Amino acid sequence: SLAVRQVHKHQRYPLSALHQRLQLLKNQRESLFDLVLSFEKQDYSARFGEADVHARQLFSGFALYPLAVTVCEFNAADDIEVIFEAAETCFNPIELAFLAQRLQWLLRQFIEAPDLLLQDVDLVPAAEKQFIFQCFNSAKPAAGFNSVIGRFSAWVEQTPNAIAVSQQNRSVSYGLLDRLSDRLAGELLRRRIPNGAVVAVCMPRCIEAVVALLAMCKLRAVYLPIDADSPPERIETILRHSEAVAVLAVSTAAWIGARHRHCLFVDRLDAAASSGGTAWAEPRADDAAYVIYTSGSSGQPKGVQIHHQALSLRLDWLQEAFAIQRHERVGQSIQTHFDPSLIEIFLGLTQGAQLVLAPGQRLTAAEFADFVLSEKINALALVPSSLRLLMQGLP
Repeated sequence: SLAVRQVHKHQRYPLSALHQRLQLLKNQRESLFDLVLSFEKQDYSARFGEADVHARQLFSGFALYPLAVTVCEFNAADDIEVIFEAAETCFNPIELAFLAQRLQWLLRQFIEAPDLLLQDVDLVPAAEKQFIFQCFNSAKPAAGFNSVIGRFSAWVEQTPNAIAVSQQNRSVSYGLLDRLSDRLAGELLRRRIPNGAVVAVCMPRCIEAVVALLAMCKLRAVYLPIDADSPPERIETILRHSEAVAVLAVSTAAWIGARHRHCLFVDRLDAAASSGGTAWAEPRADDAAYVIYTSGSSGQPKGVQIHHQALSLRLDWLQEAFAIQRHERVGQSIQTHFDPSLIEIFLGLTQGAQLVLAPGQRLTAAEFADFVLSEKINALALVPSSLRLLMQGLP
């Protein structure tokens, strides 16, 4: 057909021409592919008198791709040669050696057991497992469970007038944040929200969202953050699947009230709903702290529960690694429905520091850099995409 003939015209389209056509360099990419696998089978066997000639693959020393694996079979009498070639900007020699060892490990399993099913393949050699679990990822025995709300309450008693959280021209102290979260937890208790129930928080990044998170901890409810900008169908799916008993929102998102029969607008609470200072029972180590839903890119969104023990241990490790001090300004820039956002929030509030909220849920590179510089942020959690955005926005 005509369509097939048109496709065949481009089956040998030069990669160099494709790179130019796609303007890869303008899009900050040096190559179209990150991984290239080549199989080169040639018969280079030859004899010059009594001398045997063997062919070897030579390389220029300049990597065209982040990682290239070349399988060479140049002589039927010789072993197959597998060559790893990597860019120094992407891999160091130790990492490249690890990759080669893994491939050897996988191939050896198939050679020894040709009928081995993929699901039964052991992906990581025993020596590397030992390195991962005993060297790289060793964990110290927990000294004892100390909940995040207990740590926050200690700073409320110690520095009640210190700024706990701020956003642009608005700020609240540790004492006021404690009273606001008391008020919300009391209102939810009045509405018979039981311990262990899932409560959704569907609001933009704001101080009220921090109040809601602390209230969930005090009530021993399960915090479920939902992106307020998500399509209505996704929000409804998550609410239904999680069996959330209530939704917390702010009045600027009044539409959310139609998505759940129990919707509470945090910024409309009666100031006299609670006088503060309520003695709340602290969460147990095995209580669920929060549930995060996946993007659903491979199907339906799936909820993952994290317990208070895991949250506390992670905060312990981060504090040991970065030693956040009470005079520091901890930025909160990761979207609030992502797991790392809770680490940003709690790492500041459990160390008596000031948590500084970014002004919007999604920031451009220039806005992100301006936030970090103008707010004098000196502690910030960054995923790779956020770091790239920040570097693009810095002057």
